Amino acid sequence: MLVRDLAMKREFGQGFDQSEYNEGGILLCSESFFVPPDFVRVWYWTDGKNIALLTYVCADSSGREELVDCEEMARSLRHQQSASTLVPDTK
Repeated sequence: MLVRDLAMKREFGQGFDQSEYNEGGILLCSESFFVPPDFVRVWYWTDGKNIALLTYVCADSSGREELVDCEEMARSLRHQQSASTLVPDTK
């Protein structure tokens, strides 16, 4: 899995809270890590043609309440060909 490859290269250590979301042609794989003194969440997003790496980093003891919002944003991303960028799906 790409998340684990990144974690190994960056020496993040053992991951936890792995998840996979696969809906509407979107695949999102994610995993969390404690990289003292920080908490790190990594997502790989793909629509089968495009791929994106997304990360969220916060102090180990604070900020993780935003993780639910980050997960929602990651799941809502769609590739916009005209701009060749990822944008949240507003539907």
